[in-house]
Amino acid sequence: MANSESRLIPIEEPVRWDDALARCGRFDCYHLAGYHALAKSRREGEPHLLFFEHEGHCAALPMLVRPVATVEGLEHCGLADAASVYGYPGVIATIRESDAGSESFRKAFHDALGRTLDSLGIISLFLRHNPLIDTAWLLAPKTDAPAIGPTVAIDLSQPEEQQWAAIRKDHRHDIRRARDNGMVVRDDVSFADLDTFRRIYTETMNSREADDYYYFDSDYFAGLIGRLPGRVKLLFSQNRNQTVAAAMFLLCGDIIQYHLSGTAPEFSRVRGGIKVILDAMRVWGARNGYRWLHLGGGLGARRDSLFDFKAGFSKTTFNFATTRLIRNADAYEELRSRRSHWLREQGFEPSQGLFFPAYRQTPLRRAA
Repeated sequence: MANSESRLIPIEEPVRWDDALARCGRFDCYHLAGYHALAKSRREGEPHLLFFEHEGHCAALPMLVRPVATVEGLEHCGLADAASVYGYPGVIATIRESDAGSESFRKAFHDALGRTLDSLGIISLFLRHNPLIDTAWLLAPKTDAPAIGPTVAIDLSQPEEQQWAAIRKDHRHDIRRARDNGMVVRDDVSFADLDTFRRIYTETMNSREADDYYYFDSDYFAGLIGRLPGRVKLLFSQNRNQTVAAAMFLLCGDIIQYHLSGTAPEFSRVRGGIKVILDAMRVWGARNGYRWLHLGGGLGARRDSLFDFKAGFSKTTFNFATTRLIRNADAYEELRSRRSHWLREQGFEPSQGLFFPAYRQTPLRRAA
């Protein structure tokens, strides 16, 4: 298309990758080359960044390309699919939906994306969008990009008194009580206690019977710090020199992301351990010029107890949306059918529900 240019940047060119992000204006840690290189080291896929220019504007879309042959029962498939890295990546762009020329840009971007997917042999694409960066419209209307659920964010540009007043009464009470009882927050700037954080986080996942994906080894945490220098912040809450809870945050531009956290099992009944950390991070972020402390949403973007906990810090919410694009419908349906047939042969019930792509869903139980 006239006045359009697109190129695919591999993860082996991290400087070009991050330079392309900078040209698109506002982005988050989940877009960075270092974050995607970490995903590659965990064998989540081969990272690529689609960089697109059209009539004075540009956009970028990171993705992980995954061979379908890694799925049991589909070992001989030569095709691939693509997905977003864990977190809130999605498209970034210099153009807004309300800008002149946005429709022309969207159509040209659609065409470029389609050509890119075809060149990589990709039959389907699953994207997680960043709630703080309004770009899901670039994938509509040819793709399904529904709002899955709300996420919570604290507006750090508001006056301190207004931020504190917006915190729910029970949270404020627990924060005050914890502080009155001697709880303090420590910023581990040298990451000397990274192993302690990993232990606490892992024990928390054990207590919640979390899926395997939410477990991270020591290489992951070391890699996160090493690949995102200056962008990781680790805080601990302590009482009488005993570690109560810990949380890890990611910093990028005007955004702080609440990434991972946990509470030591012996303090599982202490109500203020994580709350004092989030409050301290809120204050620190406002003083250091950040606009948003994004707490995220509930498990699977549901309005569950996790969402309710986060919503106690702010009434400001954003919509979390995903995109599901089937580029090759015939191949997709054939793979779904082959996977279902293989599962029945193995004694499993074929998976049901909204998981995408359907042939990657892990079977939940064996057939009766």
